[in-house]
Amino acid sequence: MRDMGVASSGIQLFRTIGGSLGVAVFGSLFARATQTRLPPAAGAGSGTGEPGGIDATALAALPAHARDTYLHAVATGTQHIFALAAALCALALLAALCVKEVPLRGRPPAPRKPGEPARGEPEEAEQGAPAGSGT
Repeated sequence: MRDMGVASSGIQLFRTIGGSLGVAVFGSLFARATQTRLPPAAGAGSGTGEPGGIDATALAALPAHARDTYLHAVATGTQHIFALAAALCALALLAALCVKEVPLRGRPPAPRKPGEPARGEPEEAEQGAPAGSGT
């Protein structure tokens, strides 16, 4: 019990690091998957000179073919990221199933009452002379 705070803070640290790394890796894979499906001019930005994506008003202003191309690229990139995440979750499940189960320590034995034999010790009647010995 004395290390409970250390354990819970360690868990929180690794959750935070894992979340940050996961968002970074999956975000970069999504950006790459999306950019490879867009024509070179479409990935240049929203036309405002700012690099990056496109907002809803700029998307609505695009011609139908360009809008469909952009939406298809985003949908395909999202599909690939979810498929990759599902595969990683399946691998994590298999790894978790391979972990050896170690039982937790049980409760400490209850204190003995005075005159009560300890666990594993024979009763006094059993310690005496055998029945039928005549003593």
